[in-house]
Amino acid sequence: MHPNDLRTDAERRLWKAFPDGDRVDIGTADPTAEGFDPDEYDPDQRVRAEVISALLLRGRGGDGGGVTRLSLRGARITGRLDLNGGEIAAEVIFRRCWFDEPIDVENAHVRRLSVSACRIPGLDANRIRTDGPLGLTSCRIGEVRLAGAHVGGNLDLGGTVILAPQDRPALSAAGMVVDLNMFCENGFTTSGEVKLAGARVHGQISFNGATIRNPGGGAVSGQRIAVDQDMFFRDGFTAEGGIRLQGAQIAGTADFTGAELSNPGRRAVTCEGARIDTLVLISKITGSVNLTNARLSTLSTSLKTPTHLNGLVYDDLDPDPEPPVAERIAWLRRSPQRYHPQPYEQLARYYRGLGHDRDARIVLLAKNRDRRHRLVWPRRTIGWLYDAIAGYGYVPLRALCWLIAAWAIGTAVFIGQAVPIPSADHVVNAALFSLDVLLPSSPFGLEDHFSPHGPGLAMSIALKALGWALSIAVLPTITRTLSRQNT
Repeated sequence: MHPNDLRTDAERRLWKAFPDGDRVDIGTADPTAEGFDPDEYDPDQRVRAEVISALLLRGRGGDGGGVTRLSLRGARITGRLDLNGGEIAAEVIFRRCWFDEPIDVENAHVRRLSVSACRIPGLDANRIRTDGPLGLTSCRIGEVRLAGAHVGGNLDLGGTVILAPQDRPALSAAGMVVDLNMFCENGFTTSGEVKLAGARVHGQISFNGATIRNPGGGAVSGQRIAVDQDMFFRDGFTAEGGIRLQGAQIAGTADFTGAELSNPGRRAVTCEGARIDTLVLISKITGSVNLTNARLSTLSTSLKTPTHLNGLVYDDLDPDPEPPVAERIAWLRRSPQRYHPQPYEQLARYYRGLGHDRDARIVLLAKNRDRRHRLVWPRRTIGWLYDAIAGYGYVPLRALCWLIAAWAIGTAVFIGQAVPIPSADHVVNAALFSLDVLLPSSPFGLEDHFSPHGPGLAMSIALKALGWALSIAVLPTITRTLSRQNT
């Protein structure tokens, strides 16, 4: 392109300022304002996209000698800005500009791209590479495509409103790499899904204060995303649709404090198979949470939210204050999944780690009772007896009470049987014989010297059966105690 081909005052000013990287201010209109009419731009405030392309792309008519920056403010840019595959040595900055057509920077290599307070039909930036930051702030824009992009600094989408076409994602950034941080905050709003599957962010991601609307679908889809620091969804973050973080690797905190997450009848948050240092789900959640097979160092969550817990492993639970163990058991029971012992065993392991053995036993007792409800009736009856006798071995004091009561009743029955040994005192003989029958090992050997009859015979059989039942009931408790001592 030759200077004689320039048509408007804005194009001539931009052409003149480009070699020195000076900013060109064309106007002060705000194209992001509701109901803004682009025809408000004067003809001399318009810049053809082909002029900008000619300046930025070497070999297309721009001299580019020593160029470091193209900075344009307040212009209407007509035509399609096509920088696809270009090697752009300059920083590219647009402020308060109206673009008639989408920007195409797919496969381009740009030093820096900054677009602020602009209105754009869309941004095609798949596989773009930037040496520095990429900013798309306070804009109103259609679909944004950043799949496979590599951003050499921060990716800043703060304050931008993305109004994607129906059934299209608002932001497509699968496989993207960001060398520093990703900011989608300060009023960032979308009318479609934010897709971050397989993305890698070496700093943090912040959705603080953002609003994502995609009812019935995914709000933020970050399957297998890797974040070296934290991922924030706080300060009024609102999502209509699911937050999907299956297989995510988050080295810091995934924090949903104060968020409003809505996906009625579906999963509002999915962290299945994720590896997260700290997960904070102190939020208003409509829908369920899926933590199946997740691995967390610390979990802080509302105990009222239905949560898929099978396979979840954590080192610490961090509520303030610590809720009663009964509330945590009720949380386990609200899982939408069918009964599985692992969540109970994990919670019991947590309590044992704190030295709260009693709470651990309460959790394991609840595990066995919940399992019993799912058994066929013969096995359910056996389980009920096991529970009644010794609380599945987790309430040994109950077994002791049964033992003392049975011994006392047996003694009363055997007094009338005139047990002849080993003393002339019938009460002593009855008490010793009752205990000898009750204990499976018959430590006194009195059964060989006396055969009761009538009520005594019936009592002998009952005591023998109860004795074996009590032994079986308390054996698991003894085994667990010895096992902990050996370790």
